[in-house]
Amino acid sequence: MQVDTLQLKLTQTFKFQIVTFFCLGAIYGRGAWNVFAVLFLAGTTGHSCSTSGVLWFGNLTQEGSEHITLGNLTASYSLGDVTPTLISGECDVTIATENGTNVTRDCPHGWVYYSEFESTIISEWELVCVRAYLSELSTTVYLLGSMFGALLISPLSDKYGRRVVLLVSLIVQAVVGSCVSLSPNYTVFTALRFVVGFFNMSIGLSSYVMVTELFPEVYCTLACCGLQIFWAVGIMLTSLFGFIVRNWRHLQLLISLPNILFIVMIWFLPESLPWLISQGKLDRAQAVVNRIAKFNGIKNLDVDEILNVQHYSHNRQTAEEQRLVQHSDKQNQLEKENEEIDGQKFQSSHNEENIAAQNYTATSQTLDPCSYSDQSDKPSGGKCKSLFILCSNPRLRFYSLILFYLFFVSSLSYFGISLSTPVLHGDQFINLFLLGVVEIPAYILCVVVGGRFGRKIPLCVFLLICGLMNIIAAFTSNQRISAIKILSDVCVIISKFAITGVYTTIYLYAAEMFPTSVRNQAMGLSSFFENLGSLTAPFIIFSAKSIPELPMILFGAVSIVGAILVMIMPETHRRPLPVFIEDLESLDKRNTKEHLEL
Repeated sequence: MQVDTLQLKLTQTFKFQIVTFFCLGAIYGRGAWNVFAVLFLAGTTGHSCSTSGVLWFGNLTQEGSEHITLGNLTASYSLGDVTPTLISGECDVTIATENGTNVTRDCPHGWVYYSEFESTIISEWELVCVRAYLSELSTTVYLLGSMFGALLISPLSDKYGRRVVLLVSLIVQAVVGSCVSLSPNYTVFTALRFVVGFFNMSIGLSSYVMVTELFPEVYCTLACCGLQIFWAVGIMLTSLFGFIVRNWRHLQLLISLPNILFIVMIWFLPESLPWLISQGKLDRAQAVVNRIAKFNGIKNLDVDEILNVQHYSHNRQTAEEQRLVQHSDKQNQLEKENEEIDGQKFQSSHNEENIAAQNYTATSQTLDPCSYSDQSDKPSGGKCKSLFILCSNPRLRFYSLILFYLFFVSSLSYFGISLSTPVLHGDQFINLFLLGVVEIPAYILCVVVGGRFGRKIPLCVFLLICGLMNIIAAFTSNQRISAIKILSDVCVIISKFAITGVYTTIYLYAAEMFPTSVRNQAMGLSSFFENLGSLTAPFIIFSAKSIPELPMILFGAVSIVGAILVMIMPETHRRPLPVFIEDLESLDKRNTKEHLEL
């Protein structure tokens, strides 16, 4: 009995599946807290040079230098025949005199901060002026930790199990996240945030995989799209936490300590049933089946049938290995027979053996993930070298470059728009809340339009909407008219809706575009460009402090270019998945033929 059939029998009432889905969804959604809480941990603050204390300014008059006691932001003092005016800026203090003699100094006594937050890492460690880039750098380091976590921690779930990795990651993140709130300086804060990001990605991926393995294949798509809604809810809760808790250390504790509750939830959840069976842990798998059946009130379920799932056993032989053994046995048998027959009969049998070997080779080639129907496409050495394979064929190389660009754009725009919340008009807490709200209909719409219109058209439309809305927002953001300011914010919200649709669709489109022989390697490289986009976003947002329109114009431009590139790509919906590289040519031919028929 196949695992999918077994899971179908366990979903007669769905009670266990629903409870587990909501537990894993809550764990998945809490990942948004660590990603977006930096908007409030490093909340934007107004600031100016402090004028308390005694400042020394030289050469104010020809008679010599004077000591000036400064108490207010702007004050006038009489120095002989000169009346200087004190001007306190964001990064310097200037003494301006009536005769045009000005003296400017960097803020010698620190800064005064004007913020709706009680404290942030910016105000506590003075990350302003020449140190302002450090705020965005901490976000980039966090995202860099997420990238390494996906590469190094997540694969361990295939070896040790999803539940174990999830538990360990939650425990470590709870401890390290709490230590972040005790950081004595910026360096420790950034280093600990790297560790938090490192485990945050593994938690998200492990919980996502567990959801995909919780339901039979027929319900998998709906479950995975539904899981994304928890991420949107996580964004909305982040805005609520930031609104309630205005001290960054207390806020960090608030987003870290709930991991203890999630640890308890995971502790009572069983291991993934498909993983247990794939590892040959049939006794534990049978215990999980009994537990699910009892919870769902299923009776007369022959759980002993699970012992017959040898196809998923850890010690099983692959189809290719079994064919190889059969072929080897047949070859040995033919050799023994050939010793007893004359040369003519031996030659005939030998020819039959060669034909059988050729048939075996052709059959086993289809089972080899690194195989090619045309041996000229096979890289030297016969090894799967992803970059070499993707560059070996002109058509595959062309499509791969476009898809890599789309992954980069989707991640860049998604995180760029999300992290731009503080520079938008209006209340930043409401803005972030709305950016989370608009993701929910985007996920639902992707399921609907994806099944009706395919991948290419929705992806192109989403990119165009995102690009146009970002450009409109860029040129209306600095207007003084209230209605135009509101229009700018609405455009940003619509662009977030659109880029969420892009992010959801591009994964499915790429999986259907890359041939089976290179799909895993190609998706791995795609993930690299996706992470590259997220790492770039904070520094582009930093440029908004000097050029406010630049980020949105850039996000809009790259999105429109992506929409144009999508138009020259083939449709993959309701098409057989390409197995070999040259299958992409037949995919193009089918799309061209249908286009001509229309």
